Amino acid sequence: MNPVCSSQPQTKLPNGPKTPVFIQTIQALLDQFGLLERAYQKYGDIFYTPKSFGFPPIVILSNLEAIEQVFSAPPELF
Repeated sequence: MNPVCSSQPQTKLPNGPKTPVFIQTIQALLDQFGLLERAYQKYGDIFYTPKSFGFPPIVILSNLEAIEQVFSAPPELF
């Protein structure tokens, strides 16, 4: 697995849904877990959801090792 945290700045976000924000918001309201599951199936363990109405942009981690890397990384990386 590639490192999730790095002291080098990253300029590229992970891939994620390209559906218009309005449609993603409706999908999230109707079936949040289904939306996340479909994104995981399509984009893998780490994916990005852009800013939507009332929600900030989010990078989602669905791999235990990646989550452990983030939570055990030095705070100055964030």
